[in-house]
Amino acid sequence: MDLRPVEERILKAAAKQLSRVEELADAAGCSEQTIYKAMQKPQFRQLFNEALKGQMVVEVPRILKAFADEAVTGSFKHGKLILELAGTYAPPTRRVSADIQGSVEHTGDDSPFGSDEERREYMKEVLQGLALEDEDEVEDDGE
Repeated sequence: MDLRPVEERILKAAAKQLSRVEELADAAGCSEQTIYKAMQKPQFRQLFNEALKGQMVVEVPRILKAFADEAVTGSFKHGKLILELAGTYAPPTRRVSADIQGSVEHTGDDSPFGSDEERREYMKEVLQGLALEDEDEVEDDGE
């Protein structure tokens, strides 16, 4: 893509982590409208995003240190994120056991039901079955 000189200046400003449009316009020596017009070009927008990503990569160690500092002071959410990024934390799984034939492990991510309606229908049948068993036990006790 052939860039106009003003577009090159905008990209250089973005690479310096000037993220507000006013800052970019001042650094590139153009109007905010020029930036908005350039951003309408898909190829320019892609280059712009790459310039921002490149700058963000430079900032990652500083951001991680800030998160680690917060985690050390007791911030659960910062600690959890740091441990997730390090690959040493995984959300706990809940173990639900039943007297039927063993246990069911549910992570919350998957469901054996295709829809909420299927789940409701299944639960209705199970509860009706339990109610019938209770009635049978009452009749057995009464005989």
